Amino acid sequence: MKKLLSILFLMICITSFAQYSIYGGPTVLRPIGIGKSFVGLNIGAEIPKDDESSVYLRANLFLKKSDSSATSIYLTNIDPNDYTLNSVRTRNSLNYFSFEGGLRRYLGGGYDNSFAFFGGTNLMGVVYSSKSKIDSYDHTKYTLPASSQVAGSVLALCIGLNGGVKYTFPGIGTVFYDMSLDYMLKYVFTSQNVPTTYLSPLLISFNVGFRKEFY
Repeated sequence: MKKLLSILFLMICITSFAQYSIYGGPTVLRPIGIGKSFVGLNIGAEIPKDDESSVYLRANLFLKKSDSSATSIYLTNIDPNDYTLNSVRTRNSLNYFSFEGGLRRYLGGGYDNSFAFFGGTNLMGVVYSSKSKIDSYDHTKYTLPASSQVAGSVLALCIGLNGGVKYTFPGIGTVFYDMSLDYMLKYVFTSQNVPTTYLSPLLISFNVGFRKEFY
């Protein structure tokens, strides 16, 4: 909810510019080297400096992904005289959220007109979060080992390149396709138990969508 409210506040601020556009569409994130993709939605805004350059902002919200298989962890007996071994199944769920901004240069028809290529640089903030879903067990008899409490996030700052292609239909709007390639410059763990299975220092994302211009 906080993420959505932040995006809404940003959109309201952007409407103070004389010319701006708001866009959205599906997105796919592919952390390099992990063999998994995250699917979600990209929502953003673009403010032209002139017909050949602009500043863009975008938030990418991705659906949660769970580990393909569950693992078992042994429970700790509360009764010191109980030596039986009991286990419970747990499965990690992981998610990405990113917010990026950067500069774009247009080649061809420009920001407002027909067909054009665009490209530029960007900065990206990434939140990689994880938590465990543990099957039910008798809390009056057992406790979980501390190492099984998987919950936390990785906060990362990335730098990268963005490029794509667009076509503007006069009076209607713009359809676009673009991709970003970003490298994690710095990251911080909020918990030592955050699994890094789906964490990669190199991220590539693919975005398609519709952009509506306002004057």
